[in-house]
Amino acid sequence: MSKTEEAITPARFVQLFRQHRPRFASRDQRSGGYEQQDADEFLVELLNIMKQDKLGDGAMVDNLFSGEFETTETCKDNKDEEPTKGVEMFNKLTCFLDRTVSHLVSGLKKGLVTEREKNSASLGVNAVYEKTLEISSLPEYLNIQISRFQWKETSEGGVNCKILRKVVYPFTLDVTNLCNKKLRDSINKYRKVKLDWEDEQREKKQSSGIANLDKLKEEDKKKKERKTKFDKKEEIKKENDDKMDVEEEKDKKEADTTKMDIVETVDEKLKEKKEVFTESGEYELIAVVTHKGRSASSGHYIGYAKDGDRWVKFDDDNAIGVTKEEIQTLYGGGDFQMGYLCFYKKIPVVKME
Repeated sequence: MSKTEEAITPARFVQLFRQHRPRFASRDQRSGGYEQQDADEFLVELLNIMKQDKLGDGAMVDNLFSGEFETTETCKDNKDEEPTKGVEMFNKLTCFLDRTVSHLVSGLKKGLVTEREKNSASLGVNAVYEKTLEISSLPEYLNIQISRFQWKETSEGGVNCKILRKVVYPFTLDVTNLCNKKLRDSINKYRKVKLDWEDEQREKKQSSGIANLDKLKEEDKKKKERKTKFDKKEEIKKENDDKMDVEEEKDKKEADTTKMDIVETVDEKLKEKKEVFTESGEYELIAVVTHKGRSASSGHYIGYAKDGDRWVKFDDDNAIGVTKEEIQTLYGGGDFQMGYLCFYKKIPVVKME
C-alpha cells in the first residue's frame, strides 16, 4: 500500500481467511455467490487468529486491544449468599440497544449487567444470579460494537432484524462510570489534580504579566525622573544617579525574590500532589464502520478513519475526505448508513511539570 496510490483488492487475504474459518465462506443457495458476513464477527475472529498465531511475539492483541473486567456474581434468590468475585479479559465492548438507549455510554452500561440461572450451593436448587462487570484495566484501543442486529421471534420461528435507532457516539468518550471503584477514584483524583495544576499555571502567567506591567511603569517613571535631574547641577546629578542605581538594584532583588517565592510555592504544591497517574478515563474516536441497508443479511459496509485532523471515507476503492459534521450524520435513526463499529484511542494523561 505504501508503494502505490492505486486501489488494492485484498483478494488473497479474503481467500486465506475463508480457508481458516469456513463458516465465512458460506454461499447463497439461489445465486451461488458468497453470503455477506457480519463485520463484528469478522473482527472478533481476526483478533483471535492474530492471538493464536502469536503475531507480534503473541502480545500484540493484548497490548493494543485487551482490557480487564472485575466481575461480581450475586445470587438474587439468596441475599445472604456471599458474592463471587473474579477477573475476565475483553477485546471489545458491546452497546446494547432498546427504546431507552440514545447514547453510547448508556448502551454500554446495559451490557455490563446480565442474569443467568445456575445451581446454588447454598439453596440446593437452581437460582437466578446477577453478574456485574466493571472495568479494572483499560486497553490502548477500545473496540465497540453497537448491537443493531437482533433476533426477533415471529409466528414462523424468527428473523434477524436491524435496529435503526439513533445512537450518539461522541468524539471524546468518557468511560469513568464503566470502571470499578479503584480505577474510578484514581481517574477522578487525576482530574482534580489536573484542574488545580491548570489553575496554578494560569495564576502564574497572570502574576508574571502583572509584574512585568508594574516593572514597565516603574521604569518609565524613573526615566522621567532622570530627565528632570539632568537639568540640575553636576554634583547633584551624580549623587541622584548613584541613588537611582542603588534603588534599581534593590527593586531587581525584590522582583527576583518575589518570582522565586511564586515558583517555590507552585513547586511545593506540586510536590504535595505528586502521584503517578496512568489513566485519563477518556478516549478519542478514530474510526467508524457503518452499515447501509435495512436487512441484517445484506447491505453495504463503509469505513471512516481519522487521519490527523481530517476524516476520510473508505467506500470500497473510493477514498474521499469528509467533515466532522458528516461523521455525526452516521448516528442512525433512518434508512441512511449508520454506525455499527466504533474504534477509540486512549487519551494519555497530561504531564504536570
